[in-house]
Amino acid sequence: MPNWQTGLIVSLLLISSAISVVLISLVARKKGAPGVLPFKLMAAGIGVWALFYAFEIASPAMQAKYIWSQFQYIGISLVPVGWFLFAQSYSGNSQWMDWKKSAVLMIVPGITILIAFTNSSHGLLWADYSLETSASLSVFLVERYGIWWWIFFAYSYGLLFAGTLRILQAMRNQASAFKGQFELILASVMLPWLSNVTYLGGISLIPHVDLSPIAFTLSAILLGVAIFRFQLFDLVPVMNPTVIRRLDAAAFVLDAKNRILDLNDRAAILLDDPNVSPEGKKIETEISWWKEIMPKIEGRDEANQDVSLTHNGFRRYYNIQITPIWSVGGNTAARLVILHDITGDKLADEAMALAQVKTEFLAKVGHELRSPLTSILGIAEMLDYGVYGPLSEEQTKAVRMISDSTQHMTRMVNDLLQQSKLERGTFRLDVTEFPVRDLLNRILEHYRPMVKLKGLTLKLDVEPDVPEKIRCDSLRLYQILVNLTDNAIKYTMKGSIHIRVFRSDNNKITFQIADTGVGIPKDVQRLIFNPFQQVSPEVQYRESGFGLGLSIVKQLVALMGGEVDFESEVGKGSTFTVNFPLTMDVENTE
Repeated sequence: MPNWQTGLIVSLLLISSAISVVLISLVARKKGAPGVLPFKLMAAGIGVWALFYAFEIASPAMQAKYIWSQFQYIGISLVPVGWFLFAQSYSGNSQWMDWKKSAVLMIVPGITILIAFTNSSHGLLWADYSLETSASLSVFLVERYGIWWWIFFAYSYGLLFAGTLRILQAMRNQASAFKGQFELILASVMLPWLSNVTYLGGISLIPHVDLSPIAFTLSAILLGVAIFRFQLFDLVPVMNPTVIRRLDAAAFVLDAKNRILDLNDRAAILLDDPNVSPEGKKIETEISWWKEIMPKIEGRDEANQDVSLTHNGFRRYYNIQITPIWSVGGNTAARLVILHDITGDKLADEAMALAQVKTEFLAKVGHELRSPLTSILGIAEMLDYGVYGPLSEEQTKAVRMISDSTQHMTRMVNDLLQQSKLERGTFRLDVTEFPVRDLLNRILEHYRPMVKLKGLTLKLDVEPDVPEKIRCDSLRLYQILVNLTDNAIKYTMKGSIHIRVFRSDNNKITFQIADTGVGIPKDVQRLIFNPFQQVSPEVQYRESGFGLGLSIVKQLVALMGGEVDFESEVGKGSTFTVNFPLTMDVENTE
């Protein structure tokens, strides 16, 4: 009569076998996902092993235990092959999924099954065995293993080790969304094998009893958690994460449901909350402004276009490239989305276009307005002086009105020309209230890779009395600070760049960018805000650019009601200081 211990072990084994069947049916719905077929093979092996082991434990007679032990080897032989193939496929190494290679892997398991069912003729698997009976259990005890058992043992544990090593390598590089999957997969397979090792080593908690049934049950539970909690076979790794880590742009890997599978550090900066792991979540819930982009790229596996958007009061420009990632079966497994921040390029384009407009405008005014006005004024004055003969009182009055009006119009033209030189005439400021620290952090993150590449240090200090939000044109302020920071990094070969923000008085905020660069020669300092002016011919030869940056900075600062100044010493560096009013009036923005 089976006792409670026998009944408990048999029940756990049957439960484990049943769970394996449930797992196979659940996974069968995930057609085309990496690792599905080998996972079903492995789960089937575990289920068969657990089922026939339950029959062995429940059977009282030696002959029955012997037969059920033979049947166990159908499952035992499948598990290591299934595990190895699953580890390779799920971690992205699809070369082992070739049917010829898989068939070669099954040669040893096939021979082992044949030997198990013919063991009574040769003893290659079990050389000596007996029935071990105690007060609580009767077990099939192998006293001496045959030569083939040792061969199969080495082969099985070799596959187990190779598959485990592959999972560990993948875990090291994968995003956090997949680390949970890999950890549970690893634990679910290791548990029964570790239990088997303790049994073979004679250190089992229950003498002569393989505790693998309990391990099988725990393993099945872990796999269930992997499927339902970590979306095994639903959320799958589709490409080598090292690839997007190396991209010099924000990069996301999105699945068919717009869920984030992976992202790099530049992409993490764009998240609403960079401290929360976004993997497995829809991108539109993690990046609020993504909803502005979605209508332009929705349903598209490929795209390459420029978009503009506003986030936290900042206007940004991005080039979006979408590339499909193909599965082994030729289907679209995911999409690689790359966002290049082209705000600087767009602003440069605007500045160049504006410079062209100004040039054309000046030429137009000079030739079409100034020359005829000068002629009219000259003729009016000659008439007034009597060059062409005396005038009546009424005529003199009319000529002087013409002269006064012409002088007035000439002053207006001169004022307009001066305005266009200082304020880039067609610019309109977009004044909003925005968080200044966010803008500064974006600049810091934008230049961090460049600074690291040059071996420099970039430091940001914001004094506590600086308000959380200021009111001005965030895009133009960004352009000013980027120009100054870019120059500081460009002309600094070693040392540091220090960005400091503080309140110079109650109504002004000061941005200061200091570097330890080449410095500006005194004979050039008075010219640096002129267009097409750089520090020196030697630096100009090394560094590309038109020398428009500081000219644009000075005119934008003036347009925004601020002031810009600098101090510099050759060989020691430069410090640029920009002062702005804390609040800019809308009526002064045109």
